[in-house]
Amino acid sequence: MAAPERIGLVISGGGARGAYEAGVLSVLLPALERRGERVSIFGGEMHAGAAPAGGFVLNARLPVDRGQR
Repeated sequence: MAAPERIGLVISGGGARGAYEAGVLSVLLPALERRGERVSIFGGEMHAGAAPAGGFVLNARLPVDRGQR
């Protein structure tokens, strides 16, 4: 029996990139949810990546429209 696929998300650091990443995630996460998939592995680098990654971990069980913004 094959192990279920897992989706990982790594958010890079670097100040201004955080705004671009937020825009991408606002489209990506709902699209994954519509397909019945969710991110289950989170990682973040430095301030612009680590802080949002922590927020995603805290809200991982909520539907995208309620927790992962």
